[in-house]
Amino acid sequence: MALLMKIDTKGAREDFRKVGLTLIGAGVAGILIGEDKVTTLEALLMLVSGTVVWIVGVVQRVKDADSKAQEER
Repeated sequence: MALLMKIDTKGAREDFRKVGLTLIGAGVAGILIGEDKVTTLEALLMLVSGTVVWIVGVVQRVKDADSKAQEER
């Protein structure tokens, strides 16, 4: 018997956006606080990776909205 699982893509997109915003916030905080605990390079990496993760969550959401609009036609 095969175990079938369905992935909740809407929940995953929301999680991508939340993780992205958290990384962006950590990157900005790291830049503003200075090099006490986080180097500038690490802060910039968090900022860039957070932006990429957030964009992935948003782009998937727009793509699904377009396909849903086409299905309703």
